[in-house]
Amino acid sequence: MIASPFRIAFALAAAAVIATAALACAHAADAPPAKPADQVPSAAGDTRTPAEVLKLVADRGATLPDWWDSVELKYPETLDLLGNGGSSLAPDYHLFAYMNKVIKPDPTKWRMGIKLLGKVVKLRKAEVAKGKDVRPMTARTRWLQSMRLLANSYNMYENDYARAAYWYRQILQRAKKKNAVMANLLARCYWKLGSGALAVKTLKEFGLDKGVTNVFVVETWGFLGEVATAERLAKALVAKGRSPQAYMALGNIYRARGQLDKALACYKKIPAPTGAGGHAIMWARQAKVNMDAIALAPHARRMTKVPGVDAVLRGSSVGFRGPIEVAVTVDKDGKITALEIVKSEEDSAFFVRAKHFMPKRILAAQSVTNVDTVTAATVSSQAILNATTKALGNAWK
Repeated sequence: MIASPFRIAFALAAAAVIATAALACAHAADAPPAKPADQVPSAAGDTRTPAEVLKLVADRGATLPDWWDSVELKYPETLDLLGNGGSSLAPDYHLFAYMNKVIKPDPTKWRMGIKLLGKVVKLRKAEVAKGKDVRPMTARTRWLQSMRLLANSYNMYENDYARAAYWYRQILQRAKKKNAVMANLLARCYWKLGSGALAVKTLKEFGLDKGVTNVFVVETWGFLGEVATAERLAKALVAKGRSPQAYMALGNIYRARGQLDKALACYKKIPAPTGAGGHAIMWARQAKVNMDAIALAPHARRMTKVPGVDAVLRGSSVGFRGPIEVAVTVDKDGKITALEIVKSEEDSAFFVRAKHFMPKRILAAQSVTNVDTVTAATVSSQAILNATTKALGNAWK
């Protein structure tokens, strides 16, 4: 669940505004606070109307975050900002490799990465205007690719859903084909900003209520409280031979909603692996650790409500690569005051966001239920959640 940096500023003089006009106009007025990322709302619980969210996206999305000028932009001089091609995938040359290997694993560099991508978007837009076409991709394709990187970075590192939505919209308005992945991410941003109704409308506009191949769309429908739609789409995925992913998504939806019996039923349907390895083992293992954690969930809930406890509790679970261990501090009033990841064998590039955001979301929720996992780090997020559940549940049990 659900970060790290994704916000930008605009407080200097008009000259600074002009210099960055391609990415900013004027700093938007402060809007009402968005729905907390640690909650799992439904469309019925909207805090903003679709019109309010669209205005927020338009006003804030075209501006720079208020941290922008305080971040120094440093990157290798050899970095290919225009994406002109070449065989090298070295991070000091290839932009995607630089973002993935240098920026992504280090939260202190996330904002600098966003600022770099802002520059790349501006440069590549200028190349489109020149009519330049360098193989293997056209200038327009490279421009859209840079916007996608910028939108994803605002979304996943900064949890700046207004600016992420702005750039997803820019991509979708220019794409020649419907992009289900971008549409789903846009819908999730609308939901995070407080309008499940707008999220539902977006998914339907792109036909994502008819049939999907992306299991994350199933989860989005569940987050929105449209469980019947999620169930129907998951059933279609099962018919296509994707039962592990479908049942895992449904199980996670039910678990987030507190429907633990239904979650267990879904996890139990995930088939045991028949081969020597691969993703089948991962899905089966994840189903088992989820079921183990659910068995302790009632005890974990009681633990956080019973006064008189003042201790550091430890629990472990299994992530994508191996064990994850947490230390949970609970004060004498039963409040969770700290959550630390003390051991992990996960790949840093993928685990870092789950490690950064999940403890904050659990602390904010003061619960191991109704906690949103981190997009694109679901397994690691679930592992942290499961380990926390076990720490609390075993102590009470």
